[in-house]
Amino acid sequence: MDAIPYNGALMNEVGVLVSFNSDDDELATRMNDEAAKAVRWGGLEPHEALKFVTINPARQLRIDDRVGSLEPGKDADFVIWNAAPLSSYARCEETWIDGIRYYDRDEAAEIHAEAMLERGKLLAKASGGASDDDSEAGERPGRRGRPTGLLARMLQDREDLLLERVARGEDPAAIKAGECGCGSASMIELARSLARDRARLETLESEESR
Repeated sequence: MDAIPYNGALMNEVGVLVSFNSDDDELATRMNDEAAKAVRWGGLEPHEALKFVTINPARQLRIDDRVGSLEPGKDADFVIWNAAPLSSYARCEETWIDGIRYYDRDEAAEIHAEAMLERGKLLAKASGGASDDDSEAGERPGRRGRPTGLLARMLQDREDLLLERVARGEDPAAIKAGECGCGSASMIELARSLARDRARLETLESEESR
């Protein structure tokens, strides 16, 4: 947009087929906010600004016979918001792709709550699963100098992973796609995290039983 918020509206006024896009995976999730700038700074009507991120890019890509608007015979890719889509306060309630609902906020909240409950149980089991001998051992290191408590060993493994990232020159606190808690991607990441927790717990319990 050439670094000025007026650009889209100015080009639209002279007849240019305008679209807003981004190659940034984070910004691309909120193009409705970008379209709203044409309303705030360019004075466009909201329905005209919305075309900058819907039908206009579809026309430029010559796929407007399939996507870009809600019409019979098209792919039915759309989002249901709880407010005007160009509002910064609008929240995605449902996401539909090819006429199939892929995301529902209420269902996602229930799944997230169940997953967090299960994760809490796994951590509680890990922290309380030590034997009497382990509790008497206290903080005494176990084999290979590792802590004997399951939770302590899980935490040390996490620390080792962070140190490995630092050794590779990576930012150990960097947020990856799907870890911000903003939709279905975070659900997938949470499911993967739970699977890792289960596998780690099984491995540690197996070592404890030896």
